[in-house]
Amino acid sequence: MIACFILVSMFLTVVEISLRSRGLILPLLPCWIFYLSVVYGWKKTTGIALLLGVTMDLLCGCSFPIHIFTYNAVQIPANIWLKRVESDSFASLLFPGAILPLIVYIPQTLLTTWQNFIYFLPYLVSICLVTALLLPVMILLLDSLANLLSFPLYANVKLQMKRGDYL
Repeated sequence: MIACFILVSMFLTVVEISLRSRGLILPLLPCWIFYLSVVYGWKKTTGIALLLGVTMDLLCGCSFPIHIFTYNAVQIPANIWLKRVESDSFASLLFPGAILPLIVYIPQTLLTTWQNFIYFLPYLVSICLVTALLLPVMILLLDSLANLLSFPLYANVKLQMKRGDYL
């Protein structure tokens, strides 16, 4: 199971860095952390989020390790969303998908200058819209991969919570 997590994390890191080098900002790793936080809980996901944050800070050349904090902050809406009763459908994931870029990129742009933040706002709106659509699709893909590998599924978390055997 650990090898699969490492493989998916490395793949998403390479894709996200490749897209960033071409000027496209797509938060794949925060979506991955959101998925892991819902399926496996925040205690198991914190270490993965720390490692992915360090990796992104090193690969992006950040002078301040902001990804370490923002990737762990992604777990907060994941846990809030998990406890909501009406969050059973995949269409309801549009809202947390739109929130993830705000959590990750607003602190990152505020560390530079206000001019960069003002310049980044129109892009942030488009990133939020794309990520709102990306998160449900990514969860469907990750759930189908987890089903093939007999891992716990995102779709079964609510059932496990109702039965009382979640984590």
